[in-house]
Amino acid sequence: MKEKRFYIMTLISILSIILVILSPGNSIRMDGQLSGHPYIWTLLISTFQTISWAILWLPTLILATFIYIPMIGIHIPSCKIWNIKISHYIIFTIITVFLAHIPPTLGLSSVMIGRTANALYFFYILLYFIGVQIIIEKNKERIADFLSFKYTHIICGSATFCFIFLGSLNLESPICTAYMDIISGKAQAYNQQWNNRNHMAQETNSGIVIFNSFDIVPKTIYINDLEDKANAQFCNAYAEYYQLDCQVQTTARHARFTTNFETLFTIGKAMR
Repeated sequence: MKEKRFYIMTLISILSIILVILSPGNSIRMDGQLSGHPYIWTLLISTFQTISWAILWLPTLILATFIYIPMIGIHIPSCKIWNIKISHYIIFTIITVFLAHIPPTLGLSSVMIGRTANALYFFYILLYFIGVQIIIEKNKERIADFLSFKYTHIICGSATFCFIFLGSLNLESPICTAYMDIISGKAQAYNQQWNNRNHMAQETNSGIVIFNSFDIVPKTIYINDLEDKANAQFCNAYAEYYQLDCQVQTTARHARFTTNFETLFTIGKAMR
């Protein structure tokens, strides 16, 4: 019965992959790409990118495991859901990850980046800890013996420290970057320059308004500046959005990011 249920769920997963790939939205988006139907390319890119991300993300997840097991994993009651074969879990994981990975790669005709990559990271985290819990269920006595070891709390504490300061509180992490953009004044300066641009454009009734390009910009806010041609896509969109009577453009682009370490160095230098 279990085998039959497993194969049925696997078949449903595969059919779901096909359904998402063939959805109208992906078809429309693919029409605008250079390659209309890059199926083989998508399969290869999804495979290699999935493997590369596993290598990239596993160190942090392994550190998190040393926190998860003593605090949560060992205390979760036994349940049938954890009593499955590792081979079945691996097959299910591969299918699930590809279900999340292949459709956007196919639709974009590009590797996954930004928010789509973050969405896939959710599946990595979820499936990883499901696998950890399956292993815990099969080895509860051994894990309990390990946790009773004299220096286990030191090991878990060290892992927690490393996880926090190599992950969430890493100097270049999104959280630290957000605070650094605020503390350093980059966010405020960017907002002020943006407001000045808007005011200048609103006060002009005709012709072309030339904005100064942004210099050092905050990573958490800035995406792209306007183009240096008044009839370009983003310039036209800006004028339409703000209902301007004039056209806008910027000087030659030279906006740049600085690392948080460079920002700290600059703040310290200014204070000195």
